[in-house]
Amino acid sequence: MSEEKLASAMTALGAPAKDPGFVFEVMARTEARRYRRAMALGLLRGAGLAAVAAALALPWLGWAAANLETLELGLLATAGLLVLASARRVFRPAVAIFLAR
Repeated sequence: MSEEKLASAMTALGAPAKDPGFVFEVMARTEARRYRRAMALGLLRGAGLAAVAAALALPWLGWAAANLETLELGLLATAGLLVLASARRVFRPAVAIFLAR
């Protein structure tokens, strides 16, 4: 929160001089407002992603039924890439120790 906003909020509410409790209360209210806004945006973003996933699920299921062999190859390739990425993450510290010698 900027100093100008804090100063204007304190003067608008008739703040007593150098009252830390009042400053904390103003900051807490501002943070609560910002938190509620961020949570609402996150909820809307999640709902939008769920709607897109649901909209794409039906056509994908139709395609998957017609192309099972291609789907199996794609899933195997994806699983292989995930295994390689996981192995890289697991063995990275060991490789760093080995190369440091």
